[in-house]
Amino acid sequence: MLREPLGQPTAEAWHLPLSRMPSPARNHQYFSPGDKAPVSGIYRAEHDGHRADHNITAVRGEEFPQCRKCKTSVRFSLISGADYVRHDWDFAGPGISLVK
Repeated sequence: MLREPLGQPTAEAWHLPLSRMPSPARNHQYFSPGDKAPVSGIYRAEHDGHRADHNITAVRGEEFPQCRKCKTSVRFSLISGADYVRHDWDFAGPGISLVK
């Protein structure tokens, strides 16, 4: 389930706690447990108070998991998209052969 529209956070903002981020950085799209990652990359996991926000890696098409403690209250937002190596054409396209 999408919660908010995608914004354009600044690179400097990502090291700040969510409450101290500049306003545009807080206006990004959130994903809930059970949603599928739209792109591979680094996501911020925001819990319901029992631990600090932290970064996780998700692969496009995989479901975001529930948290063991805050269950479905955890939410995820994309920090930086990155191709999963097996989804990148140059590394996984047809005709790839491994050199030994």
